[in-house]
Amino acid sequence: MLDDEPAYRGWFDGVDNYEGTVDRRDADEVEVSVGVGPEAAAHYFGPPAVAVTAGTEVQWAWTGHGGQHNVVAEDGDFDSGDPVRSDGLSFPFTFDAPAIYGYYCATHRQEGMRGAVFVAPGE
Repeated sequence: MLDDEPAYRGWFDGVDNYEGTVDRRDADEVEVSVGVGPEAAAHYFGPPAVAVTAGTEVQWAWTGHGGQHNVVAEDGDFDSGDPVRSDGLSFPFTFDAPAIYGYYCATHRQEGMRGAVFVAPGE
């Protein structure tokens, strides 16, 4: 976990599996599961918040649990398309600029299926 949490400004309110930002600044590629939690209501991303450095590729990988999901950037920077239920689908995106990128599942946003990628400034 990061020692100094980014200012998510309430983005994770109601996201029950958010416990802080997972520090993956040492990785070239990071995987985030799509559809985690109790199988019948797997309406979360896992982990919901990750820290990376510029140039890191994040791969969202569908688990097949919790119904149909997608990954949509709050600011429109990326979108995996229509929600689907699959256990073999993945969606990659490479983050190039330092910022906080909030994202959500369009069908389960109000149920807490929100996440964020914090692209840390260079050292």
